[in-house]
Amino acid sequence: MPKRAEVILYAEDGWDTEKIISIVELKQSIKEYAFIMHDSDLDENNVLKKPHFHLYLGFGNTNVKFEHIAAWFNTKTELVQKIKTNKYFLLKYYLHCNHPEKSQYNIEQFTASFDIQLFFTAHNIGYDGNYSAVAAAAAC
Repeated sequence: MPKRAEVILYAEDGWDTEKIISIVELKQSIKEYAFIMHDSDLDENNVLKKPHFHLYLGFGNTNVKFEHIAAWFNTKTELVQKIKTNKYFLLKYYLHCNHPEKSQYNIEQFTASFDIQLFFTAHNIGYDGNYSAVAAAAAC
């Protein structure tokens, strides 16, 4: 049972920003979330992949079963995964920052329950607790 999870949701299944927000804001166990649409990814044959969302869910100190998360989104349990890295590296991966061979995504494409620009900026400059000292900086 994870305290954080990733869910992959496909646009062809009817998922869009508003629908995702309607679910995540309804669930009290979700303490924070961030998601981004990947609509430019190519497979190994340079064929456009199906547009899909990468959804990060943080549950604070609560453990939530994969089966429950999958049920919230009416999806398969295998599309819900335990996150094996920290939030910073996961969200950076969603942008493909360290993968120049992949389609690049912009930080403004995120929808999140927290200030994602401030999150990346604070991490990149070694945030010391003084928000007024945090300058705008790129995630990548």
